[in-house]
Amino acid sequence: MLIYFYESGTVRLQNNLKVIYDDTSTIAMLDFWVKLLGRVMLKG
Repeated sequence: MLIYFYESGTVRLQNNLKVIYDDTSTIAMLDFWVKLLGRVMLKG
């Protein structure tokens, strides 16, 4: 029972990490653009 729970938990964790990784790369891009635009606007 415990082993089954661990197995399913590991698979779920890997799927979550995959989604989180995709979200993180998207957020990182957004963050990059926000900082870039902010820097340009501050200079302007």
